[in-house]
Amino acid sequence: MDTLNGDCLSQIFLNLDFIERVRLENVCRMFHYVLQQQSTFSDSSKMDISRFLINTSTDYYQQDSLSFLPTVVGVIERCGVYVEHLSFGQRWLRISQPIIDCIANNCKRLSVVDLGAVILNADLSPLLEMVAPQLQEFSLEETSWVNVEWAEKVQDYFKSMKKLRRLNLRSAMFSLTKLAELPNTLRYLEIGAAHSFPAEVMIEFLQKHQELEEFHASPVPVLDQDVIAAVGSLAKLRHLTLGNTYNTELRFDELCNLQNLESLRLNDVFGLTEISLQLILSRVQNLERIALNNCKNVFDYTALGSCGRLQSLEIRNTTQLANEDIFTVCTYGNLKRLVLSNCFNFSSRGVNIALMRCQLKELTINKCARVTDEMMYTLASTQRELESISIQECTAITRQVTSSNT
Repeated sequence: MDTLNGDCLSQIFLNLDFIERVRLENVCRMFHYVLQQQSTFSDSSKMDISRFLINTSTDYYQQDSLSFLPTVVGVIERCGVYVEHLSFGQRWLRISQPIIDCIANNCKRLSVVDLGAVILNADLSPLLEMVAPQLQEFSLEETSWVNVEWAEKVQDYFKSMKKLRRLNLRSAMFSLTKLAELPNTLRYLEIGAAHSFPAEVMIEFLQKHQELEEFHASPVPVLDQDVIAAVGSLAKLRHLTLGNTYNTELRFDELCNLQNLESLRLNDVFGLTEISLQLILSRVQNLERIALNNCKNVFDYTALGSCGRLQSLEIRNTTQLANEDIFTVCTYGNLKRLVLSNCFNFSSRGVNIALMRCQLKELTINKCARVTDEMMYTLASTQRELESISIQECTAITRQVTSSNT
């Protein structure tokens, strides 16, 4: 080893795991010298900090440990100059100001920052001041803030995020009144369960972001007829989620204009009727995934027959879904995923049609009282590609038939 120079050792160390490299720092002076050079960690473009923390049996880090801060800082100082994608693993780590400052000082190449499901006891301004112009993906999904005043500063940097393509603000604790200042490069936005804000802000945002491809808002922070019209004008939208809107006076007909839509998820949308559903599904021909959960004013699901490309169907909490409603969908033979929960009038006959005409990869049947042993026998005799199956609380299925099919 004495004959190897620093460059050779650096190349050797690059073949080792990050933690093993750190351990080798204590072997000898030469190793310590080489490993202190940041080039030894040049392969660390993507970093999940939680990987370097000792977790408990419940997979969460005990943050009363005195080693937490120096461990995180040590990792960032070693490889931060090369990191482009940074995450904390969504394990509710408590992130303090020294950690944010360390990231801002060392991670100059960041384009993806995931601070989802962490407890932020810090002001992000030093970090956003540095990386906002180059960010392509930014997540504050379910993020908890110790100081809401620090959270409120985030939207001040929206206008600086010139390259941003994906933004996750689910359950945002701060105001989103500057949402329209986000760049028109944005293609993905998640704002489900965010704090409510004026409808005018939402409308302005949607009108300025006609290139949006994914929009997820369940529960939706704000929704009125004008917002629905603005959503319906997003000609390039491919994935849409709306939820928890209980106003039965709202009409959703304008969603039929989303000609490029591939997936549609509506949760607790009480304004949706079978008439609107028929109009939407008859016009939107590219749909591959549909989820209609607890849409109580849909009294007829025959509109599903219009979906010739449907691969995933999820229906929950309705007495109106009948066996015949999925017959036409099944004749196309494209269905790969079927999820039915608390669909009282759907029976074994309907499930059997799906099993015989489609090769499912996932089947979930929960709380469907009219699904019987017959479905289990058909399942055992027809399915070859099934990867996931869940049958729960279907009271007409006996223990005997379950045992014979396992």
